[in-house]
Amino acid sequence: KKIVPALGKLKISALTTERLDRWVADLAVAPASSRRYLAPLRAALEEASRRGHIGHNPAARVNIATQQGAKASAFSRDDRDAILAAAEKGNDAARWHIALRLGLRPAEALGLVWDDFDEVAGTLTIQRQLLYAKGVGDYIQRNAKTAAGTRTLQLPRSLVKLLLEHRAQQIQTIQDLGDEWAGFEFDGAPVALMFPMANGKPAIRTDKRAWKNLLEQAGIPFERRYKSRHTAATHMIVDSGGDIAVTAYNMGHGDTGFTYRTYVHPLEAQAVELAKRMDAPRLAAKVAANVAASEPLRATPATRDPSNYAD
Repeated sequence: KKIVPALGKLKISALTTERLDRWVADLAVAPASSRRYLAPLRAALEEASRRGHIGHNPAARVNIATQQGAKASAFSRDDRDAILAAAEKGNDAARWHIALRLGLRPAEALGLVWDDFDEVAGTLTIQRQLLYAKGVGDYIQRNAKTAAGTRTLQLPRSLVKLLLEHRAQQIQTIQDLGDEWAGFEFDGAPVALMFPMANGKPAIRTDKRAWKNLLEQAGIPFERRYKSRHTAATHMIVDSGGDIAVTAYNMGHGDTGFTYRTYVHPLEAQAVELAKRMDAPRLAAKVAANVAASEPLRATPATRDPSNYAD
């Protein structure tokens, strides 16, 4: 599913290490996942090399670690709120609230359909991605990127309200456009995308531009869309009091260790504050002792009686 759409139509001679480096970077997944996706391709190219079809195995030279070693960075809370405020002036506020508050991957957000939303329970189920491959076009991958990626999220009431408003607005648009509403079909069935283009078609090729325009409106320097996901995870950790397990579930991470390693930086300030609180009782006792030692001895009836002192 990852190899054929992106590389299946290339000649074997075009599978250079540089081309595979770009493919791995475009996957935008954890190093362990990149290695898993690369493994069957490496094995096939190794066999091609053994049989003399190619001079060497280009997949053997792909360096996963150097491509994905940095920790994720996030927008500050003020910048995030500025982006959301700008989004609320347009027609896709819910799209960017989902990105910056829930942390859905771009392909997951664009693959949402209205059946995924349960307004009574206040939940959103993530179970597919909307992807594009040259020669294939837009297509639905009917499961999430990983097993843990299929998840049902409890929504804040403010986001339920936004989604209801967005759905009502989309229904009105469909009625207004009539036959001009193109919609989207996949495998011969209509797909009611939650966040399509203005004519109902998939927004894969316009979503990046919409993100860029949104940042400009908010007065924020450009960052790639994935920073919205990092931002959501970062603030989830802080708002949950450092609950890595809940954050990992909401983000669709199968490994809480990956969540910790990638997003541990929000906990650093909390660790400093905790250290200060741990010192507080001892410091208070020490200050009290110092104050007591520095106070002059007060005269009491006992101290004024000379008989209380030895010769």
